[in-house]
Amino acid sequence: MEPDTIDHHDAQQNGMAAGEQDDHFDAQIDDFMAPNQDYNEEEEERKYFRRKRLAVVKNVVSASLGSSLTYGVYLGELQSLGRGRGSMVA
Repeated sequence: MEPDTIDHHDAQQNGMAAGEQDDHFDAQIDDFMAPNQDYNEEEEERKYFRRKRLAVVKNVVSASLGSSLTYGVYLGELQSLGRGRGSMVA
């Protein structure tokens, strides 16, 4: 089948003439490429920086908790080593 025949066959299955199908696709592309009327750049920028600040705060909190846990485990090991040595010396 030639490409024109395939397009015509597809158009017949969709119930549209081949020219109408092309116009329909062109209109869809134009609608898709047109600027969004509901887009507010200031609001989107505000949302972006809010998410970014939240991510920074979450990273700081998780790093603080991680370092606190690590330091706590380190102190616990030092105490257990200190007790073990003390009991051996006494």
